[in-house]
Amino acid sequence: MKILVCFKAVADVSQLPQQEWQSAIERWSEGQRQSSLTTPSLSSPSASKMQEVAVVGDHPLSLGWLRQQFNPYDESALELTLRCEEHKNAAKTADSISSFPSASVSPPSVFINEKVAADITMQAVTVGNSTPDTLLRQVMALGFSPVTRLTVTPADITELHPDAAAFHDARFTNAHDVALGLAHYAQQQQMDVIMLGQQSAVGGSGETGYLLAEHLGYPCLEQVVDFHVNETPFGSPVLHVTTVEGEMESHYEVEPPVVLLVGNVAGAQYLRIPSLKQKLEAKKQPLITQSIAISPSSPCLNETTLTMKQSQRQTIWVEMPSATSSDSEKAESWVEQAVQALSAKEDRA
Repeated sequence: MKILVCFKAVADVSQLPQQEWQSAIERWSEGQRQSSLTTPSLSSPSASKMQEVAVVGDHPLSLGWLRQQFNPYDESALELTLRCEEHKNAAKTADSISSFPSASVSPPSVFINEKVAADITMQAVTVGNSTPDTLLRQVMALGFSPVTRLTVTPADITELHPDAAAFHDARFTNAHDVALGLAHYAQQQQMDVIMLGQQSAVGGSGETGYLLAEHLGYPCLEQVVDFHVNETPFGSPVLHVTTVEGEMESHYEVEPPVVLLVGNVAGAQYLRIPSLKQKLEAKKQPLITQSIAISPSSPCLNETTLTMKQSQRQTIWVEMPSATSSDSEKAESWVEQAVQALSAKEDRA
């Protein structure tokens, strides 16, 4: 089974000092006042602040100097893939040992159990030039091969916005182009499972995964927190996928191909660190860069501003009968008046 993990790097906004946040908010607020927009209330530096500050295209924060790190959701996807491979190898070893009738029979040097499917092949891909080589080699050192840097032409995401190389989010790039490029790459490599984070930690638009599944025509599961490979009696691999949404945990058995969107994973938030030997071996391997030409992106609406939807209450005033009156006809007239008012409101709707 071939598993492809799509990952990207995001800026570590926790490195921004409080003065930088405050200065950026003041510049952004001044621009919003000129545009007659409401200034958001921001108090402490966080990812939610970035989401509000960067709601317009030209955000005032300079992110090029910040340290680049794995998008946390993509980092969980990489770690879950490694755990799936470990689970598969452990099951293969246990099944191989239990297949021998007695300890007196020495097992052969190479043993293949027909009930166990082929090994899991792990590949990784990132889009654009924003991901540092150090992160690519870390993924390579952990056993992902090949690790490809994908450039999408003619709409390369690194040229769409001056800070796109650092921010690298669908708010400043075209999620359609990114998803289409990943779809072409996955089809070329004939991948069975495509994994990526549910959304970006900074911005959080969450469009790319669903567009990728749509372009490939594959089923898509969101909020994935765990998965491993099971075997049917006929030997075809089946994925056992666990998802958590709110307080509800669901379990699915799905046959590949499939797109899995990884959400908040407890216990797998961080990618393991490769050993020194693994790092030295990965350093000798060349980094692969591949360019994929796609058709011009579909006409998309660019988000410029966000405003609160204005809702107007429609109150119907009904004249109540006098509290001192005991005439039943007035009570009946009041009921009839209320029914007519409600009927007129439904007709207008």
